[in-house]
Amino acid sequence: MARILMFIYAMVLFVFLVVIKVGAASRNCELDSDCPNYLCYPPKVGKCYFHNCYCN
Repeated sequence: MARILMFIYAMVLFVFLVVIKVGAASRNCELDSDCPNYLCYPPKVGKCYFHNCYCN
């Protein structure tokens, strides 16, 4: 029973992190300064392409 609960907990955590990352990658922007750099792994920085933020 404990293993099932731990598996469910891990899956919920994984899905939550994926949803956050996907939502962060699709932020709307006008300029590169609208994209937060803290969502990108170094040395990548947030850039605005076609009104969406991406890490490049």
